[in-house]
Amino acid sequence: MVSIAASLNTALGVHVALVSGGCQADQQSLLVELKNTLKFNQYKSTKLVAWNYDADCCGWAGVTCDKNLDLSFNNFNTSFPAGFANLTRLISLNLSNAGFMGQIPIEISNITKLVTLDLSMLYYLGVRSLKLEKPNLATLVQSLTQLRELRLDGQVPNILGVSSSSLGILDLSGNKLEGPIPRWVFNVSRLNVLLLSSNQFSGTIKLDWIQKLHKLDALDLSYNNLTVDANVTLSSFPQMNTIKLASCNLRVFPDLRNQSKLVFLDLSDNQINGEVPRWIGEVGSGTLLYLNLSQNLLVSLPEPLSLPTSLSTLDLHNNVLQGNVPLLQPSVTYVDCSNNNFSSSIPPDIVLDLSHNSLSGTIPPCLIERSKTLGVLNLRRNKFKGNIPDKFPSTCELKTLDLNGNLLEGKLPKSLANCTTLEVLDLGNNKMNDIFPCLLKNISSLRVLVLRKNNFHGKIGCPKNHGPWPKLQIVDLASNNFGDILPNRALNTWEAMKRNGNETDGHLSFEALSLSGLYYQDSVTVTTKGQQMELVKILTIFTSIDFSYNHFVGPIPDVIGQFSALYTPTCHTMLSLAEFRHF
Repeated sequence: MVSIAASLNTALGVHVALVSGGCQADQQSLLVELKNTLKFNQYKSTKLVAWNYDADCCGWAGVTCDKNLDLSFNNFNTSFPAGFANLTRLISLNLSNAGFMGQIPIEISNITKLVTLDLSMLYYLGVRSLKLEKPNLATLVQSLTQLRELRLDGQVPNILGVSSSSLGILDLSGNKLEGPIPRWVFNVSRLNVLLLSSNQFSGTIKLDWIQKLHKLDALDLSYNNLTVDANVTLSSFPQMNTIKLASCNLRVFPDLRNQSKLVFLDLSDNQINGEVPRWIGEVGSGTLLYLNLSQNLLVSLPEPLSLPTSLSTLDLHNNVLQGNVPLLQPSVTYVDCSNNNFSSSIPPDIVLDLSHNSLSGTIPPCLIERSKTLGVLNLRRNKFKGNIPDKFPSTCELKTLDLNGNLLEGKLPKSLANCTTLEVLDLGNNKMNDIFPCLLKNISSLRVLVLRKNNFHGKIGCPKNHGPWPKLQIVDLASNNFGDILPNRALNTWEAMKRNGNETDGHLSFEALSLSGLYYQDSVTVTTKGQQMELVKILTIFTSIDFSYNHFVGPIPDVIGQFSALYTPTCHTMLSLAEFRHF
């Protein structure tokens, strides 16, 4: 018996994947009934409007054949269609975020061939009225003897009955589940994946409980109110590829030295103190891609720190680490060592965020050369001196260059013009001595330009009245030696300053590694009325101009009156022209 999967997109954004048997009469009727129940624009729909009894439903637009029913992420605002339980050949059923009202039909328990059942997120996003009243899930699930994957919302039934013999995936993450995690969870012997993160579970979990789950591949207990006791002997810990124990009140490293298959390890936001164990470099040798030890109380790394050659992401930020910055393999694409106490010079072949340390010396030219594969270079608030190396490659991919708060001197390197995707340039609080950066005039993507408190001088603007950077939204030229008249025509091209304030909020970000969903968030410090304010995420609606404490003369340009984004009723706007001398 073949099954039917329907996939449609209406003007209301409805997405449906529907499964039935081999398009028999009752199954075709169910699809037609579903069509008649849903609300859609019959003039814009190219799929639903053509569904009728005159043709085999396997040939309907948007309908293909398999054994899955996926009604997730819709806003149906209706009860379940009649005859729903007649789809007895289904092997996969997804009702997550579907938007149905009323009760989940208990008849689902008759679909005994189900292998996958997703009943998570049973409240449609943003629509409070669409609340599903759940039946006795334990009774429902007990009937599904072939179930391999179960995702639930709301209540946690004891499923240690018939179904537990085959269950491989149990996902209770992202709910508001409270109280202790039921002990029966750790007795479902065939579990491959156990995801309990982002709830309000409380109590203490002894990590050796996991030893009973011999087939476990992935464990996530992160972001609850749990205390995980890792001070136990793990004699027969299962070999896993994913372990996430973020924010689990860990005080010691769990002994994972025998984990040879590990790909993803997250022990962040805990209270682990002391030294990073030397065996950390042996974990997942040849397989480890992601290692996050950030936001702990770690004081030192083993020297030398030998990490797997497979590693792509290393996050050590917000510890109290001292000594040398770790030497890493070229395979590492994202490293965050910020907010520590490292004091050495940068190794010659590293890509990382080393802001807020005490690093000294000059910036290694090879680090600049690596910007052909680097999206973010953040060396903010260190003690680097000398010139910025003129080594930016012709294929520079930088979106953010933040060198604020160092001791850098000299001029902007001419090769910086190669970074045509640059969005954030922050050179504030250094000792640089140069003219207005017209060499960057062709970087149309630039949104943030901070040159504050340097020795920049001369006129604002570029030859031939060329005024660059139409997307510019934060400009800080304060406390320099700029002079002469502010050019009206140059400022007139700053189109982003003329927005009406109705744009959608957002922020600049750089996707560092799609595997982990990790994003580097830009920050910048702006000064208003003598008070510094750090924007941890640069809102795309934030607009700021600071020309104060220079030597400008003449009238304030008329175009500033058109900068409507500076006058919208929001705290995200600022204009400072202090110490401006008029004729």
